[in-house]
Amino acid sequence: MDYLPKGKEFKEARDIIYDEKNIFLNLGKKKSDNNGIRKSDGRMTFQPVMNEILDIIVSWVAESQNPFDLYREFYELNERHGYGHEQYDKTSLSIAKSMYKLSEKD
Repeated sequence: MDYLPKGKEFKEARDIIYDEKNIFLNLGKKKSDNNGIRKSDGRMTFQPVMNEILDIIVSWVAESQNPFDLYREFYELNERHGYGHEQYDKTSLSIAKSMYKLSEKD
């Protein structure tokens, strides 16, 4: 949290990053599956799951600290595990797609 952009103007981007992280920590459970309630808590995840995401965060803090890169890492982590992604309204979906696009490496 310390390395993500602060302020109201970045809240939606932070929330999208948190959603991707929480989908992984909750083994694929999404808020959009249950009308905004996940019915699980990422703080109670299994240790190997926590270690996998911790490795990503430590690497991100050491290397780039670009929030779009962190979003991409979480997004691709969920893809690898077949967890899918949160279902957003049109505005949030366009922000999520833009964040992914901005993180692409040349």
